[in-house]
Amino acid sequence: MMAAVLMMAADVMLADADISALAAARHVNPFAVLGLHPDAAGHWWLRAMLPGAVQIVAVAADTGQVLARLNSRHSAGFFEAKLAITER
Repeated sequence: MMAAVLMMAADVMLADADISALAAARHVNPFAVLGLHPDAAGHWWLRAMLPGAVQIVAVAADTGQVLARLNSRHSAGFFEAKLAITER
């Protein structure tokens, strides 16, 4: 099971240009940035594009424990959160 905590909204990874490209459906490789991915420092990020969503909460499938509340970064429905996990 993954343990995670919500990080501050100022803690962001994905560049604004990538988010704009996702919002416009013109990102060259959306699968490379959406979902769960590590950054260069080994921190894990969860990103989702859900048009129309007001909020996104990630929960553990096995326990229902809240892993993270994703921060809205774009009105088109892009959300992102850094997780406090060490492995996928």
